[in-house]
Amino acid sequence: MSEHFTAVLVDDLEKVFPKRDPRPFDTSVPLTGHAGERISFQVAVRYPDLDRLPADEFDLTVSCAGTSVTLHRAALVPADMPIFPVHDDNYIDDVPGLYPDLLVPLASGEGQATSALDLRSPGWNSFWVDLGLSGVSAGPVAVRLVHRPRAWGDEQAGEGRLLLEADLPLEVTPVEAPSTPIRHIAWLHSDSLAAYYETPVHSELHWKAIGSHIASAADMGVTAVLTPVWTPSLDTAVGTYRPNVQLLGVWHDEDGYQFNTDLLDRFLGLLREHGIRQVEIAHLFTQWGARRTPQVWVDTAEGPQMRFGWHVAATDPAWREFLAEAIPFLRDHLEPEWGVENVLWHISDEPSEQHLEAYAAARAVVADLLEGAVIIDALSSPDFADVVDHPIVATDHVHDFLERGLTVRNVYYCVGQARAVSNRFIAQHAIGHRHLAAQMFVQGADTFLHWGYNFYWAQYAVRPIDPFRETSAGGRFPSGDPFVVYPGPEGECWPSLRHRVLGTMTHDARVMAWAEQLVGREAVLAIMDPEGSFAGERGYEAAWPDPVDYRRRRLELDRRVRAALGGR
Repeated sequence: MSEHFTAVLVDDLEKVFPKRDPRPFDTSVPLTGHAGERISFQVAVRYPDLDRLPADEFDLTVSCAGTSVTLHRAALVPADMPIFPVHDDNYIDDVPGLYPDLLVPLASGEGQATSALDLRSPGWNSFWVDLGLSGVSAGPVAVRLVHRPRAWGDEQAGEGRLLLEADLPLEVTPVEAPSTPIRHIAWLHSDSLAAYYETPVHSELHWKAIGSHIASAADMGVTAVLTPVWTPSLDTAVGTYRPNVQLLGVWHDEDGYQFNTDLLDRFLGLLREHGIRQVEIAHLFTQWGARRTPQVWVDTAEGPQMRFGWHVAATDPAWREFLAEAIPFLRDHLEPEWGVENVLWHISDEPSEQHLEAYAAARAVVADLLEGAVIIDALSSPDFADVVDHPIVATDHVHDFLERGLTVRNVYYCVGQARAVSNRFIAQHAIGHRHLAAQMFVQGADTFLHWGYNFYWAQYAVRPIDPFRETSAGGRFPSGDPFVVYPGPEGECWPSLRHRVLGTMTHDARVMAWAEQLVGREAVLAIMDPEGSFAGERGYEAAWPDPVDYRRRRLELDRRVRAALGGR
């Protein structure tokens, strides 16, 4: 029956759906990367059109000298809200259904990995291959897929038959690129992990899950993780509270405030262990207005108290009294090791024009305490330019800032950036997850922030969700916006194919910065933005590039780097 099955190799910028023929891998554009980079491709297998689905199995073997090889199932997940009813053409589909996203680990090995595969869906099934490159990696990448028919009833089982055997070309730069020039900020929601695993906050299982999610963030190129010194006041319904995940121990008596950093130091140790370079402090005031204070628990002689929260105004003298002790303490604790430039502070998230006065008042509460510190906030209005030291601008509002003659070095996207600009929604074409790095290079930006690394809640955190069943925060956001990883068994962190593409985006940024040093900025621009479409006030809104052409651009960039290094 092997002749009825179909197998094809597919690149990492194609999403394989059961009923859509995938775009085959274009071998005129070899796999390419540098030592220390992970590159990926897919093996897609199609069931024949029969009146029953045979329970056949397949053996997949991928081999490549000098690499670590990992095989995954590219599993389908429910995209219950793929995108808003009115949208552009950058979406594969807008119909709710099952979409490829989750990467379920199957097997791994050095130089080779083999796994038995079973097909779960009529039509096409995809298996994702990761190759971890080293300085001695050498192509080609050998792919071998054997079909093993199973017997039906008293039928005789057929012999294994070779369904696919192919070599993929691979070119490797044998030295590692310099570290990423992008400050990549991800909001880790540690309360999501405690809720999903139904484990007490800061239990050993909770710490294991925190560690695995931080490791996966670093693997995606993240350099800064939201640190819940106090429980973040983010995406929370007014008057309600998310689970308390406060890391800073606080005691108060007649002598004032005293602080304990045992939990904070354990969290910082995980950041350090996994190569996270910046510490991002949870916001000092509530989201969307900066009118109230975050949830802060204080130990007293009478017991623990929620001293601050929705019931305390942003300008309350008691909050200033607390911060006058807490902020200097935290700066003294963090800055000597991490550096003042690597400790990131927030006033409030996403203020809009009507919040300008309240935001300015909140900032005034802490202005003297944060003198010389890095203060960043995500927003869309250039009206805040005078009160936000380092605005992080929504990519579809960059033109508003540029039209006023303002410089934009920091960008973000979220649910609101659903047209034209890059994003990470499950229903979007994968190239839209990747080309942001080239846009940032052209625009001279060096910071990217995203709020939804692992938000496993319905909107406003009104209830926890199962991310394997709900991908849209209860139908409020386009599927995939709230998270880019999945909670695996026993605290593991499972990636998505979007996680992998975003990781490649970070490596693109590394190589562009590297090539700029070696061959000059103009040469890099000519390769990565040959038509100049990413330049100008609306460069982030430019038409998305063709995925094969974009892979070819990266290949050409790598070849220029290798030539500049003397052909190594």
